Amino acid sequence: MSDLKINRRNKIPQSVFAKNFLNHWAAEFSKTDRVTAAELESDLDLFSTMLEASFQTDTSLNQAAELLLKLFSLSHKTHQTDRWLNLVPLVLSKANSDKIDVSLKVRLLNRMGQTCLLQNQTDQAYSFYKQALTFCDEGHCQDAFCQADCYLHLAEFCHKTQAHETALDYSSALLNLPSFRSFPASFRATAQNLNGLILVALDQISEAFKPFQSAADIWQTEGDEVEQIRSLLNIGFTWLKIGRNDMARQTFEQTLQLAEKYPNKKIVVLNNMGILNFNDDKLQQAIRNWQEGVRTAAALPTAPRVLGEILHNLGFVHQRLRLFEPAATYFDRASLAWRKQNNTFEVARAIGGKAETFSDWGKYQESIALFDKAITVLGEIAADNWLLLELHAGRKAAHEKLKQ
Repeated sequence: MSDLKINRRNKIPQSVFAKNFLNHWAAEFSKTDRVTAAELESDLDLFSTMLEASFQTDTSLNQAAELLLKLFSLSHKTHQTDRWLNLVPLVLSKANSDKIDVSLKVRLLNRMGQTCLLQNQTDQAYSFYKQALTFCDEGHCQDAFCQADCYLHLAEFCHKTQAHETALDYSSALLNLPSFRSFPASFRATAQNLNGLILVALDQISEAFKPFQSAADIWQTEGDEVEQIRSLLNIGFTWLKIGRNDMARQTFEQTLQLAEKYPNKKIVVLNNMGILNFNDDKLQQAIRNWQEGVRTAAALPTAPRVLGEILHNLGFVHQRLRLFEPAATYFDRASLAWRKQNNTFEVARAIGGKAETFSDWGKYQESIALFDKAITVLGEIAADNWLLLELHAGRKAAHEKLKQ
């Protein structure tokens, strides 16, 4: 929390106060890069006021821009992204001014695009990203890293919006920059990992291993085990995708050893080990993997997103073993887990799993009622997709069995 307060009696000029305020927080950020969202909460209104004053009066513009970049980085934690996006017109009004470094303008535009993308404002996000790249392409910014940052953001944007061919163009341009090896390690690893994901999306599977492994190697060198785990998981997924379960198993076992210290990551690895064992028809081993995942999740303060998937998998494998009562219980627990995360699609899928279980169990009336419930839940998000077709088909099959 800032020790600075507005003293209305002394009538300190706002521009002077804004400069003092910026100096204070610049000093705070220089002490550590880990200023938390909680430390900023009580100063959010003041931040907005002071940054607006800075951009309106040209007070310490570069310092204000640097601070705004930090705030964008923290915005997803404070849930206050609108505050900083409201400053966008002021920032853009200075975009053609020499009073803000061009590299800062590019970084700000990219950060604004990233923030808009988090809010699913895709058109606005793309506009910011393209403005940033235009600054570089027109020679206004001579910083090679700025151009690389533009390529990375646009590749990520196109990948997320399913424009994978265009994403690959940006990603390849980034990796082929002459200065790529001189960029920060974390940036290079992120770029390599994204390139692998894009190649997988384009079914260029064999080419994806190299960038995934490059990312894993960089993270290992940097000593970042959490990111290394993420890259190794991608390698394992890729082996699974081409049916090389032996190599996937080897990769996941290596990853599980690393993940022992990181419960959230361990749960993800256990889920995928379970899927691998299920695919290899090692059902009891799959159950043990998934049950260990559930126990690991129970020890965490907040349930991880993957918990719903693990519970659903446990329901499915018990259904396959014709252990209907535990199967129904696991589907109920999966539905509850997904409901807590406001994931309506997965809630409907879990209810549908329980409906299939009841149909296999011979409880056709209960099954039909559950299929109806799942269809109603799915209708809340106006879904017209494969799940809706499956639910209707399941209901029809249960109805036919009931008539027999």
